[in-house]
Amino acid sequence: MSPSRRKRLIAMSGIGILAAAAGAGFWEWPVTYYDGFTGAWIWLRGFRGRWIAVNGYRLHCLVDGPEEGPPVVLLHGLGGRAQNWRNFTPYLAKAGFRVYMPDLLGYGRSDQPDDFSYSTGDEASVILAFISALGLSNIDVGGRSMVGWVAQLVAA
Repeated sequence: MSPSRRKRLIAMSGIGILAAAAGAGFWEWPVTYYDGFTGAWIWLRGFRGRWIAVNGYRLHCLVDGPEEGPPVVLLHGLGGRAQNWRNFTPYLAKAGFRVYMPDLLGYGRSDQPDDFSYSTGDEASVILAFISALGLSNIDVGGRSMVGWVAQLVAA
């Protein structure tokens, strides 16, 4: 066997082993792979994550749009997370809005405390503290699915 053919065979074997390992990893941990690909897509798109201290908890938040734009706070649905807004947010950012997408307490990358009630009223209180911590005023707020209740309490 020629040296160049041997190198190609070794390279192809290595690629095959990596592909098999990636496939096995995806089979075993599909959500982890999904999170990694989605996180990379979000980062490449220009979203930036921030951590905000609120009532002794850490909330993770994605931010998009021009800093001087009017603020919009978008709340994901129950069982969701901030990145659920990733396909909608670019339209708001392009229209000039500064969009904040927090992971509600107990979801996504935010803290998941055992001593929190996770009621709509308590989630709304955390979001109000989040808005205050960022120094936002005159905001628009939107909620998805059942978290629409939280958005209504925040708006009220």
